[in-house]
Amino acid sequence: MGPSGAASNCVAIAIADFGILGREMSEESTTPDLVKLSRRLREAGREFIKAHDRTAVVIQEAAEAGMSPDAISQASELSSETVSAFLRAGRD
Repeated sequence: MGPSGAASNCVAIAIADFGILGREMSEESTTPDLVKLSRRLREAGREFIKAHDRTAVVIQEAAEAGMSPDAISQASELSSETVSAFLRAGRD
């Protein structure tokens, strides 16, 4: 719901002053639908955890197969620090 009466006139003048007269102003909210955004965040979090778990398993398998941490890093395109963290976590 937009401004009415004198307030509407002030808004129109302010818009003209900023040089954006003639632009169509949307009556719809530009605020994202928080329910949809929450669902997307939950889905992204689940995907991240699944990818993390798969990565941990594959790195551990590679290490057990005799690959060095540097080789795993190069093959996976992960930093050596990341590979080392996965390997440490696998030992715990």
